[in-house]
Amino acid sequence: MRFKHLAAAGCAALAAACSALPDRERLPATPLVLTVQPGKAGEECFALAAGERIEYQFAATVALDFNLHAHRGREIVMPVKIDQAREQMGTFAAPQRDDYCMMWANKGAVPAYVKGEWRRLR
Repeated sequence: MRFKHLAAAGCAALAAACSALPDRERLPATPLVLTVQPGKAGEECFALAAGERIEYQFAATVALDFNLHAHRGREIVMPVKIDQAREQMGTFAAPQRDDYCMMWANKGAVPAYVKGEWRRLR
């Protein structure tokens, strides 16, 4: 009988621990797998609501210019801009509802291979 109580207590503790995990650990990640040819750019785009957040991370075989941007009419708003990065991680909170894109530009002479992921946070 004592074993049943311990098992029940263990299951309850495990359920509580799982429900206490941060939301980002429970949301699925979107994989990033891109090939960026020399002199070209690659993008991953998505819509975000005002205040919605994402986290992202990537690694590339060569240094690339990276940015996260939105097109607002003829204006390009670039809240994240990093030159010549081989790897990067960060979070971004959308100041307003918009379509956003992460972009990698290859200024080098060889193709770049990018792997990583991004996910929405609550």
